Amino acid sequence: MQTGLLDRLVEQQGLTCLSDLRYADRKLLSRQIFCMQADMYSVWEWSDAAEYLTGKKVTAGTQEEAKACLLKALPQIR
Repeated sequence: MQTGLLDRLVEQQGLTCLSDLRYADRKLLSRQIFCMQADMYSVWEWSDAAEYLTGKKVTAGTQEEAKACLLKALPQIR
């Protein structure tokens, strides 16, 4: 079974609690998300992660759109 998107981000950040992800380094999160393939997770998972991390409702029709919404809400990758 595949690890969920938020759980994967928690693991990649080296955190122990999902709630700590809200306070994680947004620049690092952006890089990690940017490197993920959109088709690894459903539209719902991308949208749910965006809503959880940003507090804003995301409506997207495709995985790519949902991932892009999430990336747009986080700081730009440099």
